[in-house]
Amino acid sequence: YGYHYGDVARIKGSKVKPFLYRWLERVAFPRAAGVIVTSRQMETLLGSHPGKPRLAYFPNGVDTDSFAPAPAPRSAQSPRIVLYVGRLEREKNLARLIDAVAVLRASPVRLVLVGDGSLRGDLEGRARAAGVDADFLGVVPHGLLPRRFQSADCFVLPSLTEGNPKALIEAMACGLPCAASARGGIPSILEDGVTGLLFNPGNVADIARAIGQLLADQPLARGLAERARAAVVALYDVHALLKAEAAFVQSVSGPRSAVDLFEGY
Repeated sequence: YGYHYGDVARIKGSKVKPFLYRWLERVAFPRAAGVIVTSRQMETLLGSHPGKPRLAYFPNGVDTDSFAPAPAPRSAQSPRIVLYVGRLEREKNLARLIDAVAVLRASPVRLVLVGDGSLRGDLEGRARAAGVDADFLGVVPHGLLPRRFQSADCFVLPSLTEGNPKALIEAMACGLPCAASARGGIPSILEDGVTGLLFNPGNVADIARAIGQLLADQPLARGLAERARAAVVALYDVHALLKAEAAFVQSVSGPRSAVDLFEGY
């Protein structure tokens, strides 16, 4: 259960789906052998659920060998690159990100958005109207993402709701200074002033403040990036997490081996 599905449905304007998700929770949780959550926020939320599911916390993992800092420090460049990776949907709050970048007119900034979604056309028009230099790259193969992170000056995740965003963890693993919204599971990943900067996603000025700090204060950005990389290596190594998750699934599946479980498929 990676994030609160009802919250996303509400943000998208649905009146039926939030009710449907609540009903599915009531039906599924009491019958589940276990429920895997990817953030401490979801663990707390579901811990008080009347369905009393058996919870196991396994965050998203990252291959820290592939997602790693660039071999050599990047030289100063203009414009500065502000990177976003994810879907182009309403809950990602990208209209405010564009407005925040528009505020940063004192120095040349290019907003690079990796991903696709139903709002792409609207966001492209908003960027043009605001005078923001924005590149919409569409979907990029996962194997090429490390290069994107390594070629940026900072990563920004302005979401209105999140579970355990993998793109944020990947950016941190690459030693990229990060700013993200103080919503959902993000504060359990990114510690404000230690491994990144948090902001209020409903406030354009606060988003611009965080981005501006990362771009202007190089010692601050470098320290945040180094501590973020160390945190990911310690807590989000994909190999260790997959091993632990497999053990949990096997423990709730009964005495049968993994071969027995997949026999006949």
